Amino acid sequence: MISSEIWGKTPCGKDIIRYTLTNAKGASVQLSSMGAGIVSVKVPDRDGKLDDVVLGYSNPLDYFADGRARPAGHGEGCRLGGTLQGDG
Repeated sequence: MISSEIWGKTPCGKDIIRYTLTNAKGASVQLSSMGAGIVSVKVPDRDGKLDDVVLGYSNPLDYFADGRARPAGHGEGCRLGGTLQGDG
């Protein structure tokens, strides 16, 4: 199953979407629309208890604060204050 939700907004106001992919046994991975950054991976331990094995932030803006935001798509870096240089 695949679900999505608005997880927050970028500093320039664009929605950040969090996608969750879940299998039949409940294991899941969560990806951010910011470059498909991995937010969470929940897998069963040897006793079958699901646990998150990714060190991620619960607040999407924390990814911007530590410089790990991963913009995706043409022009995203420009909207986040980056520049694009071209020679032709």
